[in-house]
This record gives sequence, C-alpha cells and structure tokens, in this order.
Amino acid sequence: MASTEQRIPTETFLLPGQQFCIGLPWERAAATQAPVASPPTPKAKPVVGNALDANAPVLQADPFEGVEIGKCRVLRRLSPGSARSLLAIREDDDDGVALVVLRRIDLPDVLGKDVQNNAVWASRFVHPNLARVFESELSDEGIFWVHELASGATLLEVTQACRKQGKGVPHGLVLASVYEAAKALAELHGPGFPHGLVSDQALALGFDGHCRLLDTGLFRCVANKSSWAEVAEPMGPYFALEQLTQGRMPDPKCDVFSLAVVLYEGLTGEKRRGDFDTRLAQLENGFAPPSRFSITLDKAIDEVVLRGLSKDRAVRYANAGEFAKALHTAASAFMWKKDQRSRFVRELFPARAFHEDGLMADCAQRAAARAARPKKLSFPLLRALSLTALPKLAPPPLPVAEAVA
Repeated sequence: MASTEQRIPTETFLLPGQQFCIGLPWERAAATQAPVASPPTPKAKPVVGNALDANAPVLQADPFEGVEIGKCRVLRRLSPGSARSLLAIREDDDDGVALVVLRRIDLPDVLGKDVQNNAVWASRFVHPNLARVFESELSDEGIFWVHELASGATLLEVTQACRKQGKGVPHGLVLASVYEAAKALAELHGPGFPHGLVSDQALALGFDGHCRLLDTGLFRCVANKSSWAEVAEPMGPYFALEQLTQGRMPDPKCDVFSLAVVLYEGLTGEKRRGDFDTRLAQLENGFAPPSRFSITLDKAIDEVVLRGLSKDRAVRYANAGEFAKALHTAASAFMWKKDQRSRFVRELFPARAFHEDGLMADCAQRAAARAARPKKLSFPLLRALSLTALPKLAPPPLPVAEAVA
C-alpha cells in the first residue's frame, strides 16, 4: 500500500485551470465552486527580527547584537532563544566584507584545534555552487563554524512550503538544483574528498536562482562525536546501505547515493523515514522508478536516478562529476533556468527575500565605504618601497690578488 506521505502528482494530468478534488461529494462540490472574492491583503511591513525565518518570533533587544567573535560582528541570532546560529558581518583584509553564518558545534573546547584545521581545509574549496567556508572561531559561547550566508531557503524548507500550499516541488526546480549541487560535489571529489552530510537540508536554493551546497567539511567535526549512532541518526535516510550495515565512512560513492536520494525524494514526493530496521528494509527492497509517480519523467531520468541509488557500489557512479554529466544529458531539457528558480523561491518566501535583500545592500555599502578608505601600507611593503628608492650600490671591489691577475 502506498505511503500516506506519498504525493499525488496532480500537475501531471490536469489541464490549466482545472482543480484536483478528492474526498466526499460535498467536499468535491465545495472545492469546485468559484472562489469568493476576498478583501485585498495589506502590504507586508518590514519586520525587524529573524532574517532567515519570517515565521519566527521578532527578536527585540537581541543580547548578541554587536558582539565581536573573531573577525565577525554579530547582527542577530538566526535561532530565536539560542546562540546555535548567528548572523554576522565579517571584514577581512583579504576576503573583504561578507555576510556569514556562525554555527555552533557541540564539541568540547579541547577539540577546537581540530575544528580549526578542518575549517582551514574546507576554506580551500571555492566554487560558485559551494557555500564558502571561512574559518572557525572559539568564544565563550563555544566553537563556531563560519561559512558564507547562502541566501534563500533549503530544499527541505521549499518542500514544506509547497506542501502547505497543496502542491509539489516542480521537477524542473529539483533537477536543476541537484545538478548544480552535483557540480559542487565534483569540486570535492576531484581530489578524492567526500562531503558526508549531503541531504535536503544541505542544498540552499538562493534568491539569485543558484543552488549552493552547505556544510562542506563539517562531517570531519561531527565524526568526533562519542558514538557512531549520534552521527548516523540524523543522516540515516540519506546513508547508503554499506554505511548503515558496515559503518563505512563516507566516500564519493556514498555522496552520490545521498544526492540521488535527495533527487528521488524531490521527483516523487516520497520521504523514506523510520527506525533503523525500517530504513534497512527500504534499502534492501530498492526504489521504484520515479516515472511511476509522474508521467512527465522519462526512462532516461529513471536510469540516472536508479544507478545513483544502486546497492551495488560497482554499478553506482564513481563520483559526483559522472553523476552530474549523466543527469545533464538525461534531463537538461527539463531543468528550470536561473530566473525561473529565483522567481519561484522569492514567491514562496517574500518576507525572507525582503530581509536578505536589505542585508546584501548594507553589506555592499560597507564594502564600498571600505574600499574608498585610504589603505595603510604594511611594514614589509614600506620597507620594499624604501629599498627601491635607494641608489644602486656599486659592486664590491675585487680582491687585490685577483685584480693583479
């Protein structure tokens, strides 16, 4: 029997303007009636508070506002009532001005050096679809992971918002987002490094229309937990069979499986959840082709998704680069363009888009003002300039014996 959470893909078999009605006769009749004209809704007023969650309580007199943590000055909390996530502005001589998120990592302070090393390692990866990691900071509030603010919403938030509106996530949006995430993963897989935390919460769909992969390098920190269960529990639905049964550490093939699960959930609307035994049975039974859930998907997309979800590691794609290439070949005609994605996400989260546009504008003003300030010359540069201003010295005279010869 189909799962109760399985979405009925109504947009695939209804003509424009039709409504999908299911239920008792009077419920169907009420749904088909012409909508009653409602009074115009007032324009939303700017709310001072949470920049990433429009439904969160307004934060008044945030005690963290203005707090200096390393190179970052906190603007506000992103998680009301806790300091787990902080929004800050970071100014650095090399990186300029950037909006960053400080994520607190629940680890002992003695592991702060390990977290710092992991942040330095992760900061080496730069890609348009990868949320850049800057550094880690140790403060009285704990250890913070500092990464670029990926404006927009995660794929999980987009899915939840669409469900509240009674619709599914458009296939073109899912395909384009997963494709860009695969390209970002390929940047890590090139030198052989895994991500380890690929899920629908690690894909940020930006208001600019681009998808960015979050949490690069965080698995190395999470792996320092006291037990494997603490690591596997939140990531269980996205772990490959060999990770659940053998405790295998992540590698590029495991990342491909996790990203294929994200793609499968987005295309089918099916969320595979449950305890360990349930998830294990689901993986053993395999996955149904996505085309069974929607007639708009063809067999070529089925082949790419099912190969990425294969239990046999020899069949699965070796890395995200191969997965991205195959997905683009099979589904490039279905992928939404950047403007379409931007417009869709902005319509889902208008208040959030308003806040983040203001933050970006403020950050740009700070960067412009900072660039207009006269730059101070460092001591090595002053010394180099002073040496170039000195007259060239004549070479030392030859020794007397050599001069006579």
